Amino acid sequence: MQRKGGLGRGLAALIPTGPVSTAGDPASRSHPDSQVGASTGQVAGAVYQEVPMAAIVPNPRQPRQAFDEEALAELAHSIREFGLLQP
Repeated sequence: MQRKGGLGRGLAALIPTGPVSTAGDPASRSHPDSQVGASTGQVAGAVYQEVPMAAIVPNPRQPRQAFDEEALAELAHSIREFGLLQP
């Protein structure tokens, strides 16, 4: 009598033992870098515009009312030297 497994198909169902099969032609598969806008950083519907400085006004709902000028100068220097660092 064959023993019945308790919780499903077992580890062998999760880890293939044979050669890995690829579905379809490698050239026809999509790659993440071939998606629209992925390599150029463009967003559909987004446009680049320049606005005059006089058109920029502070947000009245800005919760920060006092800014440390020295910390802002240090941040500006860091951005000029290293650019914006993102994870």
